[in-house]
Amino acid sequence: MRTLLPLAALLAGCGEISNAFLLEDTEFLDALPSSARQSVSIEPEAAKGWLDHAPTLLLISHQVSSSLNELLLGVLETMDHVRTLRPSERTENGRRWGPYPYEGVDVEVWSTRTGSGRFDWGVDALPESGQLTYIAGTHYAGDSVAAGDGQFTWLLGASAELSGEPTRGTLVVDYDNRAGIDLLVDIEDFSDGASAPLTARYAYRLLEGEGDFQYTFSADINDDGLAEDCEIRTRWSIGQGGRADAVVSGGSLGDTVERWSQCWDPGVYLVYEADEQGFVTPSGEESACSFPTFAEVDRI
Repeated sequence: MRTLLPLAALLAGCGEISNAFLLEDTEFLDALPSSARQSVSIEPEAAKGWLDHAPTLLLISHQVSSSLNELLLGVLETMDHVRTLRPSERTENGRRWGPYPYEGVDVEVWSTRTGSGRFDWGVDALPESGQLTYIAGTHYAGDSVAAGDGQFTWLLGASAELSGEPTRGTLVVDYDNRAGIDLLVDIEDFSDGASAPLTARYAYRLLEGEGDFQYTFSADINDDGLAEDCEIRTRWSIGQGGRADAVVSGGSLGDTVERWSQCWDPGVYLVYEADEQGFVTPSGEESACSFPTFAEVDRI
């Protein structure tokens, strides 16, 4: 799923933006999230084709991060496109882009300075029944406006009703851009109309060349009708490889707790694997891991 109100709604009638416009509008734009600062990605620096031989836990984390990023881009791509547009309204403490028509609904984006270093912003739909803010956030400037922290919320159900899609739920993102990318993503009662509602939390960091992605989920990993509780923490150093540690309990495991680790080298080839219950065949030495010790999820 991508943007529920397509980006074309924001593009109508806009020409080139001069350098003067960019300089004048920069701080209001920097208060908005962007795909460079609030997206998640696990893409090892390796030759093309690494997915064909990557360890299982890394593949799972890559799939989860890709699905999560697809959802986040529903907000972030809209914000990225706003950066290419000329504001339709400028005030001393605010900017507004739009409204632009889309399938009978007008859409606009706004960014307002509401205090010293504080910016509130949102994406509004303007249906005949009245204004609806379906994405809203607050941003606090750091050393610069862009290098700050904040939160935004996307009411997926509200925007889905406008576009006629069955999606429901809420996406809440807490972020800190002051030292790199640091995100906590909460999905509440999310459903695409074909699946049971999902509530989950994801934690992602990419700071000084080191990544850390943590998440939990329930799944029937043995295909026996019983769902296990899984926690996976994936860490990596750019150019040095990485490590994923999983804790699995419940379901067919009963009271047993399984801990499973895999490590990979810069080429994303497995260099170490072991578990506590003997479900996998041990290989390699833990000393080959770029992260030497097991680490459980600690931010969720």
